[in-house]
Amino acid sequence: PLSLLVVRETPETVPPNLIEFLHEQYNAEILRGDTRAQDSPLKREDFANYWFNEWADVATLATEGHDGSLLDSSDWKGGYVGALRIMSNYPARSSHICHADFVTAPTIARRSALEGLGRAYLEYAAELGYAYAMFNLVFATDTEFIAALKKLGFEIIGRIPQAARVKDQEELVDAFVFGRSL
Repeated sequence: PLSLLVVRETPETVPPNLIEFLHEQYNAEILRGDTRAQDSPLKREDFANYWFNEWADVATLATEGHDGSLLDSSDWKGGYVGALRIMSNYPARSSHICHADFVTAPTIARRSALEGLGRAYLEYAAELGYAYAMFNLVFATDTEFIAALKKLGFEIIGRIPQAARVKDQEELVDAFVFGRSL
């Protein structure tokens, strides 16, 4: 079971060790080159402003029995499954539509972590008043994420041809847009 730590803070009030840890995880995922549009690591400040720019940010902790307290970075490494952030996909008249960003720990079963983060996303998005959830850019080669999204009831609502240069792929790969009602 996942234990959730909800972080509704600004970069200035989030514990520095949490920002640093998530920053390292996010950049590691960028460098793997198969799930993110970015092709070079983010600076710490840029990451903090991106990840914690809305009040609906959620960091996810792991292991059973965890009390959900903010831990030092050595404890984060031991119990971390992944993190997600939820934000509006569009302003004003379409602000009831949200999207999320996930980052998962490389040391655990990624699909399992993605499903857990996905369930948390759906729960929190509904609590925050959103009516529709999306993922805007899911590379066709990211089969674990696609399987997790389908298991959670997301459907492919669009395809973007030749959307990404994925590491270790000679050709550009397509991407999907996923969505579902909440």
